[in-house]
Amino acid sequence: MGRAISEVLPYAIGVAISPIPIIAVILMLFSQRAKVNGPVFLLGWVIGLSVVTAVVYAIAHAANAATDSTASDTVSWIKVGVGLVLVGAARRQYAKRPAPGEEPAMQSSR
Repeated sequence: MGRAISEVLPYAIGVAISPIPIIAVILMLFSQRAKVNGPVFLLGWVIGLSVVTAVVYAIAHAANAATDSTASDTVSWIKVGVGLVLVGAARRQYAKRPAPGEEPAMQSSR
């Protein structure tokens, strides 16, 4: 159990300090209805993370991830696939950058 927690803990910390919810909280604190928006956001955040956790647990339980020796191979291939998708996304972003000396186009905030 301790090993499982130590493997998941870095991901949990990453989710907790993710900039998206921090920005959302700051924007909510400056909104007109901050007293209502804050608890509702917290409730939605906890429910959302609980649903994701339940789905992952259900999939891992159905696949017998704890007892099946092939589960580690499947997880490894999933990690390779996710890594390839992220490398592809990085390559696409790199290809869309402006040429050397070219002025980057300004994005509209609307």
